[in-house]
Amino acid sequence: MSDSFLFASEDAIGKQLDSPVAEKPWKVMIVDDDPAVHQVTKMVMSGFSFDDRPVKFLSAFSGREAKDMIAEEDDVALILLDVVMEEDDAGLDVARYIRQELHNNITRIVLRTGQPGQAPEDDVIRNYDINDYKDKTELTKTKLVTLFYSALRSYRDICMINESRGGLNRVIQAITSVHDPDSLKQFASAILGQILNLLGLPQDAVFCHSLSTFSVQNAGNFKVMAATGQLQELLDNDDFSVVDPRIASAFGEALDMRRCHYGDDYFIGFYLTARGSESFLYVKTEREIPLVDRQMLEMYADNVANTYDSLLLTEKAKLSQKSLLHLLSGAIETHSVSASEHVRKVADIAALIAGEYGLNEFEVELIRMAAPLRDTGNAALPESLIHHQGAYSNEEREQMEQHCQLGYELLSRSDDQVMQLAAIIAQQHHEAWDGSGYPQQISGEQIHIAGRITALADCLAAMCRDRADRSAYSLKDALAWIKQKSGQKFDSRLVGVLVVNEARVEEILAS
Repeated sequence: MSDSFLFASEDAIGKQLDSPVAEKPWKVMIVDDDPAVHQVTKMVMSGFSFDDRPVKFLSAFSGREAKDMIAEEDDVALILLDVVMEEDDAGLDVARYIRQELHNNITRIVLRTGQPGQAPEDDVIRNYDINDYKDKTELTKTKLVTLFYSALRSYRDICMINESRGGLNRVIQAITSVHDPDSLKQFASAILGQILNLLGLPQDAVFCHSLSTFSVQNAGNFKVMAATGQLQELLDNDDFSVVDPRIASAFGEALDMRRCHYGDDYFIGFYLTARGSESFLYVKTEREIPLVDRQMLEMYADNVANTYDSLLLTEKAKLSQKSLLHLLSGAIETHSVSASEHVRKVADIAALIAGEYGLNEFEVELIRMAAPLRDTGNAALPESLIHHQGAYSNEEREQMEQHCQLGYELLSRSDDQVMQLAAIIAQQHHEAWDGSGYPQQISGEQIHIAGRITALADCLAAMCRDRADRSAYSLKDALAWIKQKSGQKFDSRLVGVLVVNEARVEEILAS
């Protein structure tokens, strides 16, 4: 049947753009077994554009062909779908396939039929997830143009909502990971993507930060804090020449000018925080950004930069605290500062065992911080006992063993979580799996996991360390002795973890 009558002469609605459009086109699929329908639809809608984007037509002449095509093209905006083709309900089967099998609820589906009785409108609207139903005799040029505007606008808005939902999910997921300067990158990138989407700007953007002044010749000082779109690879590589060397030049210009400005196809923001650090935002765009939108970008840059500064200071404070703990723990252990390296190795080996055993990251770091304080009770012992050479007398051994309880009593006075765990470790790190240890003679899982881990790490590190009365054991010999004591002095599961990670332990001991 010929459909040349479909487009009665009516005044076209809307003004079509005459200028060429370079943006990605909207994909519109025509599914009809009559070639004339394809020809006339394309002819009538030639030159149509929406949001400065043209239309690209795809043609399928049967339900089977339409299924194959829509499975390959995941960004079809609109389908003009005939009902009766190779079978009386071929079009309805295609609609069912799109919604139920491909789970595609975004593409707009408009049924067109020249035989309305074959697929009654009430039944189709009720039973199928379609967006419109048209008798082919209804589709004048004006109504077809109106249909395109309505369907493409709906598709655009749904895509924007889905993108915003996906971006919000990324933001929510990233919140829990913002605990150090590096994890801030994912969070800042998710937020930047949402802001660009909200402002209708392209997604190709990168935000950089520096705590000190730098120049384009010294591009290594650029610290990428966020990146979106095609610039995302900069998150793992601060070398702008990998992606686009013009970005580094743009940052250098912004630094020289010390203000925001536009290039040929980009906007560059220059921001100075209250703490004196500088940050730069590069957005690839060919249009001017309104003042109110630039203010939002500036607020974003200021908050991310200040958060980064704070996290960096926290990180430095944590490292300083860790170094101080190691130094003081070494001094307490031997009444000198020479044991600080041994203390650090005990902490690192304990953390390795804890992580490989299956404790979470937070628990691993608690053990890393607390393990160095295991011999805090030594501070209450006389120096002559600490530096005693040879075997202890019974009285001396009894006095030496008091350091476990003394350390517990000292550390447990603090409400700090690290100190509470350190108190447990100080009390239990000389207990044995078979109950033969001290001071409480507890056994098995009665011994706190942190105490069991630290006992193993401390013994290994001590055996592999030179002492006044003997040379250091090799790691191989030390592990052989520890395996003999597995299930007696040590938890056999932890010994297994230690043995499997021998290479990493060797790296720690050599550091």
